[in-house]
Amino acid sequence: IPYRLIGGTRFYQRREVKDIIAYLRLAYNPHDIVSLRRIINVPQRGIGQRTMDDLVKWANEKGSAVYDALGLTTGQGLDGSFSSRGSKHLKDFYTMMKGLVDKNKELSASEMMELVIERTGYQAYVLGDEDGEDRWENIQELATVAREYDHVGVQESLTSFLEGVALVSDIDSYNENSDAVTL
Repeated sequence: IPYRLIGGTRFYQRREVKDIIAYLRLAYNPHDIVSLRRIINVPQRGIGQRTMDDLVKWANEKGSAVYDALGLTTGQGLDGSFSSRGSKHLKDFYTMMKGLVDKNKELSASEMMELVIERTGYQAYVLGDEDGEDRWENIQELATVAREYDHVGVQESLTSFLEGVALVSDIDSYNENSDAVTL
């Protein structure tokens, strides 16, 4: 019997999908604090909630955006605001993200997604879980969706993909006249 599932765990609400999209959003807009908070320690890289709170506080004291403050951690003058270990982890994260931000205008959405997975070690992170194969398949499906936006050109590909993802909803595709049972 044909069926349509409404209200289940939606594809774009899955943790791994949200993580990859957050990385892409941050590469597109480094000042997206919501995405930054989501992925700063995913996969785990030693940046806990306390370090993140200290970073936000330090950024506010410096009068800068959090991403810009992250950039300041790569130089001197941290004035003891972070432990040496925390400072190293923040520097490493910033270096990785700066590389992604710099590639944002040169790569298509699918190429950016591949780069995010490679540089973050996300595939190994996901496959290390009990349900890793299923989660990896979800990421591969997201990559398929991203490839659909590659035809619009490198400059617009990631923008269009992120806009499309933001607009997707299961209920938008609901058709009450379809010949299927709605669950």
